[in-house]
Parts: sequence; C-alpha cells; structure tokens
Amino acid sequence: MLQIADVRKRDFGTPCMTESSARRLLIVDDDPGVRRALKRLLRKEGYEIHSASDTQSAERVLERDTIDVILCDQDMPGRKGIEFLKDAAKKYPHQGRLLISGRFQSDEVATALDAGDIHKFMMKPWDEAILKADIRASFRRIVSEYANAANQEVPPNSATNGRVSVDDTAAWTEFDENRRMSRELHTAAGDGSLALQYQPQVGLEDNAILGFEALLRWNASTGPVSPERFIALAERGGAMGKLTHWVVGEVCHRAKQWLPLWNDAKIGLNISPIDLRDDALVNHVETTLAEHGLRPGSIVVEVTESQALCRDTQTLTRLGRLADLGVGLAIDDFGAGATSLSYIADLPFTTLKLDRSLTQQLEDDKGATVVSKIVEMARDLDMQTIIEGIETEQQAQIARSLGANVAQGYFFSKPQTRNRVSEWIAAGRGGKL
Repeated sequence: MLQIADVRKRDFGTPCMTESSARRLLIVDDDPGVRRALKRLLRKEGYEIHSASDTQSAERVLERDTIDVILCDQDMPGRKGIEFLKDAAKKYPHQGRLLISGRFQSDEVATALDAGDIHKFMMKPWDEAILKADIRASFRRIVSEYANAANQEVPPNSATNGRVSVDDTAAWTEFDENRRMSRELHTAAGDGSLALQYQPQVGLEDNAILGFEALLRWNASTGPVSPERFIALAERGGAMGKLTHWVVGEVCHRAKQWLPLWNDAKIGLNISPIDLRDDALVNHVETTLAEHGLRPGSIVVEVTESQALCRDTQTLTRLGRLADLGVGLAIDDFGAGATSLSYIADLPFTTLKLDRSLTQQLEDDKGATVVSKIVEMARDLDMQTIIEGIETEQQAQIARSLGANVAQGYFFSKPQTRNRVSEWIAAGRGGKL
C-alpha cells in the first residue's frame, strides 16, 4: 500500500526550507516498521518523505512526483531493489539512488556501483549519523547536477569543502527554480508551450531547399527558456522521452503537409542519448510514419558525434533499426570531437553535418583543406555533407568550391516558424529561397 507523508510546512525541520523547495525523498521498503523508523529519523532533516511498500507503487510515485533521492531496500518481494534502481537510472539518470540491505552481496552491489545504477550501499541495521550523512551527500550531488544542467554555478560553502551545503539557501533557491521547470516539462507536450522552428538546408548550386532542421523551442510559464537549458533539465528530470515523442509527431504532421510541394525535401530532428536507451523511440517513429502515410526517408534522425561514437550495443541496435525502417541518420556537429571516418563507415549513417567550428575556419587555408578532405571522404562513403553555420557569402562560395553541395546557416535563413514556412509555400516560392 502506497503511503504518502504529510508535507505541510510544519513537517520540515530546516528553517530555510519552504513547501515549494522541499527536498523529496522516496523510501521503498516492504517492512512497515522500517519505513516508520526511517521517516521519523529523516523527517527531522527537513525532507518531504514519500514511501512505498513495493516497487510497483514506487514506480507510480516516480511517474507522478519529482523525486530527488531514492532509498530502497534490496530484499523486496518479487523484484530486487537493485533491479528497480537500475530501471530508475534509465528513466531518471541524475536521481540519487541509495541501496540498503541486511545482507551484503558484494559482486552484485559492486557491479551496480561501477555502472552508476546506485550511488551508495548501506547495511542494516544502520548507523543514524552515517545514514543521514550519506543522504545529505546525495542531495548535494543532485543540486550540483541541476545547476550544471542549467549552466549555473553552485555557490561554494567552506563548511562542506566547496560543495553546496544542504542548508545553503541560495543554492536551494536555484535548485527549486530548475526543478520547477523540470516539472513543467513533463506537461509541456500537452499544454501548448512547445513549438518547432525550421531552418532550411539549401543546395549550394541553386539555393534549392533540400530539407529543414526542426529546432525545439519552449515557452515556460515564466517565459522562453534556452534549448541548452531546458533540454538538459528534461534529460535530468525524465521528461526527454515525452518531448521527443511530441517532436516526432509534429515533424511528421508538417512533413505530410509540406513535402509534396517541396520536391521530396526532408526534415531532420535531433534526439537525445536518453531516447536510444529503449525501443520506445523506434516504435514511435515507425507508428507515426505509418499513421501519416509518409515514406520513412521523409525524416532524418540527427545524433551528436559523441552518440555516433558510442559503442553501446543497445544504442547501435536501435540506430540500426531506424536505418532498417528507411529513416535517414545524420551525425550532427561532426568535427567537434575526434571521430574517425573509417569508424563511421561501419555505421548506418547517411548524412554528415559539419560543426560550425569548422565552418568558421573556411577562410583559412588549413581549415579549408580539412573541410575539403572531410567532404571528399564522406562522398567516397556515399554520405551527404551539410555545412552548418554558414553566415557569409564568402563562406558559402568557399564551401561550394570545396565540393560541398548542401549548407545551412543564417546567411540563407534563420530558423522560421511553421506559419512562415506555410506562407512561403502559399506565396508560390516553390522549393527555393
């Protein structure tokens, strides 16, 4: 039976805490006596405590509420606590996850610790001081990760060796703001706050529009939020899958509306590494394409260079499934890392998008040589090359002289709203800028 603690303001022992900035802790244990004892001990620390007697109830809590730290017993009926925490790590990768048990299972625990599925293992009966310290450390960790996700600096605290203090009001104010946005992102797909903008990808020979890149935008309750910030928060808070599913549906809807008038142009969409952790994305892409009657090649899934380099078997399998469907696969921001084209040759990618850092070097002889070699090698691998970040006519001319045939950037067009693209079509602009 799921038990939720009373979380009125009087339940918090730390003076700086408010109801909105409560630190949320989930206790999962099938022993009601253990749950009561842990609640009594930890409520004094100022946490908002949720509890569950089994892992299914715990999963419902995670789906409904933003939980910051999980303290889970290993010996749960039907399903081990460590298996529950592994699944939680996939959906909520930056959550604090602590395992507690009356029996020490060295190999299994060591493997989970090395994989990052759990962050701490504790024995029963517990030492109160050590338990409280470990949970405080877990909360400090997630405050720092929220700040990193939002590109904010966590205020240092000399009493904690430069780490954020559990009672640091400034840090927790920032944490509360980031978490509020994280919670909003869970409902953004259904509340009208998401939008896509479309940046044309242009043929360098004739300015023909050959495709678009769909770029996600979010207007939160407090105003627009930069993609860098809200994408990181969505990944951290478990909302990324919902955003990606919305993007796939919206892209397919626009593709069906626009592409017949744009000579088989394609629309690219970016996906997160988290999207490739299970089969939900591939299944959704396949279903949505079928529902809209689109050929799979109408959309191109873009992954970053670091994702392309990932040798994780499951990730590569899902990229292979997308390729088998006929969906285009592009490596985005190529050149920002150290990817080998010989390695890429073994992967099912169809498009190489050069990072803007290479584009900025086009006017330098050495930079132009590097781009020329990449374009040549990509052509030998039967891959299309798109030069990103073209901002001047000179850059466009140099890219054309080096053999590149497609480009994208503000020189051609800034990202456009769907209404603006529809206006282009209605005005008979055809497939050219």
